[in-house]
Amino acid sequence: MHVFERTVELAKHSQAREYFDPLQVVLGISAQQCGDMKLHMWLLNAFAQQLNPEVVVTFAAGAVPQKKCVLRLM
Repeated sequence: MHVFERTVELAKHSQAREYFDPLQVVLGISAQQCGDMKLHMWLLNAFAQQLNPEVVVTFAAGAVPQKKCVLRLM
């Protein structure tokens, strides 16, 4: 399993410089490909919903991304 941790500050309002208390987010991703979409659904429904990212990129376990591949996707 790969574990990612980040502390984020979410804005209370999009135009104000007022923030909620810092939120520590931990994401655990299986290192084996399960063949189903459960991991991606958890990522999108729980993690992304909290942080509201503009872009989410996922790769299958064992995939080796080529240099600049994410840049080319965008």
